[in-house]
Amino acid sequence: MQRFNALSDLYTRLGFNRKAAFFKRVAAMRCVSPSNPQPNWTLCHSLLLQVMNGYNLSLNANEPYKFGYYGWPRLQIQIMQELVGTAKRKGNSALATRHMTLLLGTMLPHVSAEFVKFLIHSELQTNYRCVEIIEFGIRV
Repeated sequence: MQRFNALSDLYTRLGFNRKAAFFKRVAAMRCVSPSNPQPNWTLCHSLLLQVMNGYNLSLNANEPYKFGYYGWPRLQIQIMQELVGTAKRKGNSALATRHMTLLLGTMLPHVSAEFVKFLIHSELQTNYRCVEIIEFGIRV
């Protein structure tokens, strides 16, 4: 993992932000790989948050122009799904819900209706309650 972090830092200094984000994401996934005897979900989540800029993502819902217009929407969706999953695995369902609502609100034009239903149902199962996503005008 340290090698990938070092590569990420090098590419950041060179100005290759997407390449840096790629290696940072690899480092994050190594933190929780099946071959890791002590997976660290908190570190994985922290590293994934650091890749956001390299993939033109933001946790600020007021910056929707960044989503889907620059970069690859499928990859951006994958990163957001990984954030949702790691937040759940580290035991923070409120944070997972926040990431999921951001994913739905910003990437909705790029996902299928079946995917939206899947996300919503998985969220309902996680929280055992009805979720209202008022920020983005989606109500379940």
